[in-house]
Amino acid sequence: MLQVSAASLRARLKGPLTVDKIKGPLTVDKIKGPLTVDKIKVPLTVDKIKGPLTVDKIKGPLTVDKIKGPLTVDKIKGPLTVDKIKGPLTVDKIKVPLTVDKIKVPLTVDKIKGPLTVDKIKVPLTVDKIKVPLTVDKIKGPLTVDKIKGPLTVDKIKGPLTVDKIKVPLTVDKIKVPLTVDKIKGPLTVDKIKGPLTVDKIKVPLTVDKIKGPLTVDKIKGPLTVDKIKGPLTVDKIKVPLTVDKIKVPLTVDKIKGPLTVDKIKGPLTVDKIKGPLTVDKIKGPLTVDKIKVPLTVDKIKVPLTVDKIKGPFD
Repeated sequence: MLQVSAASLRARLKGPLTVDKIKGPLTVDKIKGPLTVDKIKVPLTVDKIKGPLTVDKIKGPLTVDKIKGPLTVDKIKGPLTVDKIKGPLTVDKIKVPLTVDKIKVPLTVDKIKGPLTVDKIKVPLTVDKIKVPLTVDKIKGPLTVDKIKGPLTVDKIKGPLTVDKIKVPLTVDKIKVPLTVDKIKGPLTVDKIKGPLTVDKIKVPLTVDKIKGPLTVDKIKGPLTVDKIKGPLTVDKIKVPLTVDKIKVPLTVDKIKGPLTVDKIKGPLTVDKIKGPLTVDKIKGPLTVDKIKVPLTVDKIKVPLTVDKIKGPFD
């Protein structure tokens, strides 16, 4: 194995490195191989890591800048700060927050079993059992999350977001109003989100703005607020109201089995047990539907329309 002096090693390192009980090899900038560290009791700061970094049982914070290769971390008890990560980051059992730069807000995760992909990070981010909030900005790749117990804030998601068992709110920027869903079985596509969003058992609100693609939801227990929906909306068993912006009053839907497409609804739409798709454009006046418990206002329809048991499409 190549031996180097402490002085030459420090000269080649661009950031301070403090370690205790290193059991594996350590490779940093100007050193292009992997860095493996076990039982680091004080913070490790690394700049320009070009190869993979594997760390186990870090008790102090780990600060990393410009990681071009994958970073694998297990049982981090202190915060991990990363800037400009271009390779995958896999983390397990992080008990304190992970802050990623170019992601302008902190990311706190616990028991991350899969990869995490964010902007300037070109590979996917998979998170399991997140107990504290995850805040991400400019996600270009897919984000898969399971059992998130803290809020998830995302801005400018260009890839798909898959979430299971979110117990606290998911807030998406450029999506300006909250969406609360439980047991979403179908994909949710929103503007600035170019891939599908699948969510299961979300107990607190999800805010979405400018949805251009279809939204499939099952068993929504909280309100769903949507702005500028351009594509179809399929919802099943919504127990609380659905509010759509440019639809200025709430839309409540229960047990919709077919797609619902709405554009510029200015009055409230409440629907119960719709078995077929409902397509509406520019609704200004009231529409009353049986098994629909509150009125639907439809524009270009200037007087109320009463319908019982809609089984097919309504335009």
